[in-house]
Amino acid sequence: MNSRPHIILFHHAGGNAASLNMFALHFKQEFNVTMMEMPGRGRRRLEALKETSEQIINDFAKSIPAEGRLILVGHSLGAYMAYLMAGYFRKEMPEREFSLV
Repeated sequence: MNSRPHIILFHHAGGNAASLNMFALHFKQEFNVTMMEMPGRGRRRLEALKETSEQIINDFAKSIPAEGRLILVGHSLGAYMAYLMAGYFRKEMPEREFSLV
């Protein structure tokens, strides 16, 4: 993996990761881009929904790059998910460098 920061994008409640494509295209020259997709949405539409936000965050944590600086960005419900992800890092990985937008 390169040394560029990772920008992690979280979509809104009524959407899916595809709604973030324009942002990803804009950012991919400067950042490694990861677009999170909630279970039951988009490419993950056949997966069972999670019952709690904690389950969603634990699911997302599996897809977050293991190393490098993170920038968490979300829209609407995605902003809340990014906020919860920041809380996860503070609790589970306090040494992890991240920013919340």
